[in-house]
Amino acid sequence: MIAYSEALQHLMEAATPLPAERLTLHEAGGRILATDIISGQSLPPFDNSAMDGFALRANGTPFESGTGFAVQGWQAAGDAGAEGGEGAWEIMTGARMPVGLDTVVPIENVEILASEDGRPTRIALKSVVKPGQNVRLRGQDVEEGERVLQAGQALDINARTLLHAIGVAEVAVVARPKVAVIATGKELVTEAAQALDSGQIRDSNRPYLIGRLQAAGAEVVWQGTVGDEVAAFDAVLDDALAAGAQVLVSTGAVSAGRYDFIPDALRARGARIVFHKVAIR
Repeated sequence: MIAYSEALQHLMEAATPLPAERLTLHEAGGRILATDIISGQSLPPFDNSAMDGFALRANGTPFESGTGFAVQGWQAAGDAGAEGGEGAWEIMTGARMPVGLDTVVPIENVEILASEDGRPTRIALKSVVKPGQNVRLRGQDVEEGERVLQAGQALDINARTLLHAIGVAEVAVVARPKVAVIATGKELVTEAAQALDSGQIRDSNRPYLIGRLQAAGAEVVWQGTVGDEVAAFDAVLDDALAAGAQVLVSTGAVSAGRYDFIPDALRARGARIVFHKVAIR
């Protein structure tokens, strides 16, 4: 009998890394990245306003309450870049900052002094404005060339949202291992609603293992139960391998009793028993 850590080491040494495959983000939910992801752009991709209000050029100097400005232009989200000049620009949340402007004062902190056709043409500040406030700078979240995800990470919804934001539409992920689950024992009843005869129990290990394997990213390509006969076990083993199984997980029939036939059945097929019995509960 060996320790759990030793058994795990044996399994890791025997395992072969799976190849990578390329999938769209839509297909890659929950999959494991095969390579690092390096961002090809900055996020945000340009300086933009974090508030609806007015963009100003502070150039490192605060503006006092009461300072007035002529409104030089208007900038909405999606508008192309523009030269800011010396005055104020009405600006919307997410809009690109006009070139030369570096500060945004929220609309709530501005008094509209004059308007034309529903657009403000002159404003005054209601409070002190600090340089750089309410501006999201280019690359503040992600810099171009930054590693945003590492190989081995699972692509959860947050990871996929980030990749979409930086323009990554396809990723290399590790291929899913194909697994078969075989539960042994003539006492097993597969259907949960089926009544039990004397000596029978319900097959609860198999659905548990299937769920855990799928949660870990495996593809269960075959699953079923078999009685306590070598010939029947060999038959379902052949079925599982024909289904493409790369990993076989079986339960029962591995100890030292009369019906614990699996170790010998595997040896008869040329298998090498790396370890038998682990000190774990």
